[in-house]
Amino acid sequence: MGLPARAMCLILGALLASGCRGKEEGSLLDTGPGGDGPGPAGDQSVGPGGDAGNHASIKVAAVQYGPGLYTEVSGCSNDLCALVNLITQAQKAGAQYAVTPEYALGGVPEPSPSVGDQPGTDARWASATNIRTLSKLAASLGITVVFNLITSDAGKYYNTELAVDGTGTVVGRHYKYYFYSDEGLDAGTNCCDLFDTPVGKAGLLICSDINCIIYLSNHPPSCTDYALGMMDDFVASKPRLAFFSSFWMAKGSTTRGTAIQAKFAKYANVYLVAANTISGDYHGGGVYAPDGTALQIVDGTKPGIAYGVIPAEGAPVPADGGAPSSAKVVVTELMPNPQAVADAQGEWLELYNAGTSAVDLSGWRLADASGNSHTIAASLSLAAGQYLVLGNNTDQATNGGVPVAYSFGGWNLANTADQVLLYDATGALADQVSYDGSWGVTSGASLSLKAPALDNNLASSWCVEQAAWSGSAGDKGTPGAASGCGP
Repeated sequence: MGLPARAMCLILGALLASGCRGKEEGSLLDTGPGGDGPGPAGDQSVGPGGDAGNHASIKVAAVQYGPGLYTEVSGCSNDLCALVNLITQAQKAGAQYAVTPEYALGGVPEPSPSVGDQPGTDARWASATNIRTLSKLAASLGITVVFNLITSDAGKYYNTELAVDGTGTVVGRHYKYYFYSDEGLDAGTNCCDLFDTPVGKAGLLICSDINCIIYLSNHPPSCTDYALGMMDDFVASKPRLAFFSSFWMAKGSTTRGTAIQAKFAKYANVYLVAANTISGDYHGGGVYAPDGTALQIVDGTKPGIAYGVIPAEGAPVPADGGAPSSAKVVVTELMPNPQAVADAQGEWLELYNAGTSAVDLSGWRLADASGNSHTIAASLSLAAGQYLVLGNNTDQATNGGVPVAYSFGGWNLANTADQVLLYDATGALADQVSYDGSWGVTSGASLSLKAPALDNNLASSWCVEQAAWSGSAGDKGTPGAASGCGP
């Protein structure tokens, strides 16, 4: 019988806290001459970027990465180098805070620093390669780096989250207080390791620390009274944001990582910056607003970064995780519930380029309310003033006769209510549409934006198509053309 398809944190701690504490080949970054270096291969020129203290808002980054994926990161031969490069990439994109996943770093447990220590320059951490390298990186980039690793403290071994600010100073330290299964490590006893940011207090959490969010009061043995109490103590401490490192499964509609992250953000009323691993069935992280809305999600099998802008208290929430896309591509038609063929064959949506020049959609990403996403992997040009259809099947003989230019595979639209988020290749939001039953969703007929210039988040801007298109197997709509039910 396999492990249950719910929150599960990888049991690597048992290996690290047992006799297997020797150096793993390729697990430590050589920061001296000839090594991979503390920055991207061939680029050591990134200077201090300044701390976020002078900003009314902050931009955060949640690095999605799994142990052993360093071959996916240019110029790297180990995990530490990969994390350094990804953090540097985040800083270049404007991030002032970056968090990395649980168990992204292996190797020998390193001495645990305290708040106020500066491990990058303190001789006590001269041989603590992971802590020293990432502390130096934070200082060189002028950003706060939050990272996870195994540390030792007074003869005990902890699953540890450290926050090091742009001066190289440890500003936050958290020991994981609850283990879903035995990780062979000692549990922390403090839930609420808060530190100051320009937008309010921030806290640190690790994976199954929030396991009880699945069950709350009706909890099974896997959610103990202690764990529930600690999680609620964290909520009661009222942080404005939380940095979360995890090794969480992507299975189950209500227990997958992205669903749990959104649920906890809403339960705790925090901005949640969630970095998850990428390892088999474990993946999916992002940045969430206190109402559980995803500002941006990255849920794939290769390293990536989700961004979000956290505003000053009282300021509106940027819905896109940052500056809006400069491209003028809008969603103009949706077929969430075809009738002539099965949903898995005949769902589609239409895009329109309202700009003055062609847009290459390669690297653009579709996402929905449940956290599912698809990144366009092919070169796909959308000319100015033209329509383009994306669907789950390009074969017109089996998709209901729809002229689909690109297949988004298993990504899908809910039949009665869903949200469509369209991000450009930089991660900026290009468009978003949230529809529900009040929009008149009809089986076998598309929802159509009456005119591309209308606000496509208003139900009044949409209509239900009444006629089948040429070549249709029976469903109604205007795929690849202007609305037929508009004014």
